[in-house]
This record gives sequence, structure tokens and C-alpha cells, in this order.
Amino acid sequence: MQIEIRSADTLAEAEALAALDARIFLPSDCFEDADVWLEYEVFWIVINGEIIGSTALGLNLEFSISEEEEIPSPTLRLSCKHWNSS
Repeated sequence: MQIEIRSADTLAEAEALAALDARIFLPSDCFEDADVWLEYEVFWIVINGEIIGSTALGLNLEFSISEEEEIPSPTLRLSCKHWNSS
């Protein structure tokens, strides 16, 4: 099995990212608007040459351990055909 994490070009591939997200997640959980992807650093997850998912990272955000703190938590979004986490 060959696993590859490949950087996505969010400007050129935003429509493909949104389409994959729509196939994986419920409508309430997916990024339907392709422009949303421009806010993240995104990577394709590729197994044996087939794109099976993506991960989107929000950059330069402070981490908060407690929900009471007003510091925003970092954003991590992972979408995958076989396993979902958001």
C-alpha cells in the first residue's frame, strides 16, 4: 500500500475539495462553498494513486485547553471516504 499526503492548490482545486467533502459529509458538516477552502492549508490523502480524503489546517491560531478561555482553538478538518472526523 502506498500512502501519500500531497499539498492541495486551494485556488485551483477548491471545487474538487468541495465536491469530495460533499460526498463524505452530511450537508450540515461539509464545506459546500468552495471559497471556504482558501482559508486553510489543505492536503490530499492519496492511497495507491486514489484520492480518498483530505485534511485542512487553520494556520497561526492559538490553542485553548478550556472552552471558557476566549482564545480560538486551532482548526483541523479531516475528510476521508472510509473514516470521518471533524
